[in-house]
Amino acid sequence: MNRFHSILFMVILAFVSYALASGSNSVAARSMGGGAYYDIASMNSEGKYEIAAIDSLDGVYLYVESGWLRGCCDSPRYVGLTIGKNLSSERNESIWFLTDFFGLDSLNSELKKGKPLPLEKFTKLEFDSTNVQYLVYGFNLDRRVDIRTNRVITEDTTYIMGENGNIEVFSSYSIPEAISLDYILFQREDSVAAFCGIINSCSLEMACFYQNDGSFVFDSLPSISNMSFDGLCLISDGSPLPPTNQNLNKLNILDAKSYKVNGVPATKASSNIVIQNKQPKLRLKGIY
Repeated sequence: MNRFHSILFMVILAFVSYALASGSNSVAARSMGGGAYYDIASMNSEGKYEIAAIDSLDGVYLYVESGWLRGCCDSPRYVGLTIGKNLSSERNESIWFLTDFFGLDSLNSELKKGKPLPLEKFTKLEFDSTNVQYLVYGFNLDRRVDIRTNRVITEDTTYIMGENGNIEVFSSYSIPEAISLDYILFQREDSVAAFCGIINSCSLEMACFYQNDGSFVFDSLPSISNMSFDGLCLISDGSPLPPTNQNLNKLNILDAKSYKVNGVPATKASSNIVIQNKQPKLRLKGIY
């Protein structure tokens, strides 16, 4: 009898362990329209995390805007993304943005082996009274404004600069999905962590993996192509900008003709590897 109870207990324990493990990594996807604020890890009525539109700002949030640069329905159309934080919130939340795109294939392989995300590839967004928002996308789909990465996208080529000076080059016509996405990592009071991939098209599409224990162990890089989205491109003449009292940073648009591979505008004062005429080129110090 004792042996039977022991076996039964082990079976029940295994089942419970499996149920807990299967629920530790949930997923969510959403198309985010303009003129709305979003919570990355909102819990729904079923106790699952989701990307939800919100009316009040509590902790870290995303703000999406969209519209037409020259009035309704006259191209080009823009989609903007702002990451902000309500400093008066009692939530203890942090958010990071992937800024090192070099070796994403290796990163994905390490994740599949159960390794945690390396924070050194991310930049933590620090918030204070003078900087409560970061502008990720501005009024041009290809220009980063407040967050710099080592990825540069031109009309038909994508360049990624490694720390050792190596350059990864991808054709924009056959670029891997992992390279084309932006990634954010979110954590709330060690209770939940979210790893999200974002693509900027006529709307913002975002797919997130969740860890209920707050750890940074995820199955792989989030994939947009493997998710289903119910959102559609909205036809409108634009959405209002974020409130001016949020102290949105000024746009810091990159020089479209000559800039470093890491996104910083090239100058005469230093030796730089720059993108010029769609080709990587070494510019020596003092030579313009």
